[in-house]
Amino acid sequence: MIEEIMTSANIICAIGTGLQVYSVIKNKKILKGYSLSGSLLTFLAVLLFQIGFFLMDYKLSWILGIITVLYWFSVIVYKLRYR
Repeated sequence: MIEEIMTSANIICAIGTGLQVYSVIKNKKILKGYSLSGSLLTFLAVLLFQIGFFLMDYKLSWILGIITVLYWFSVIVYKLRYR
């Protein structure tokens, strides 16, 4: 039951991240409004979720979460590069 809930939440998160990526592709200036500290905290939280999914052997959740981890990592790189 827990695995299904976590997988459903990750599907929703992956869709949301996909929409964010689409918005950024259309207009990179959107990232200027992102907070570096907020993005870093979000990245760390998502990374910890990923570690938990891996340890609990929730393969689909782990695979879907990679999209979100990569997105927030790229936001941090962008924010550090273009301060």
